[in-house]
Amino acid sequence: MQIDHCEFCAVLERREKVIFEDEATFAFEDPDAKSAQAHLLLCPKEHLESASALDPRHIPLLRRLEANAIRVMDELQAAGRAPAGPLRLGYHLPPLTTVHHLHLHCFLLPFRSPVKDQVYYGHCLHPTSSIIKSILTPRL
Repeated sequence: MQIDHCEFCAVLERREKVIFEDEATFAFEDPDAKSAQAHLLLCPKEHLESASALDPRHIPLLRRLEANAIRVMDELQAAGRAPAGPLRLGYHLPPLTTVHHLHLHCFLLPFRSPVKDQVYYGHCLHPTSSIIKSILTPRL
């Protein structure tokens, strides 16, 4: 289900920025790509508000988003559209989400700003493994 006022649902609907798509996910380059050597966003086609709204049935989707992020970046590097380098992948959790559609950040390091590296995309970026762990941890 797509939401009319969601920026990322609109990207999927217009497909003008989409660089990868499968039956459940899509990817596009972040317009704020100046933050790192390259910056992709991987999203589910289904509108999900954030990583905080997930449950165990979403674990395969999280794994797929991560696998596709690595695959797309590898393809960009192989095509010469991105330099070789290490990746950082992760999700922001509310209240640090600026777009309320689940999305996985995929950065090609290094970051261009030490502030973004240490704070916003460092300590505040949660890897897929920690999101899965939080889903599997019973809530009181």
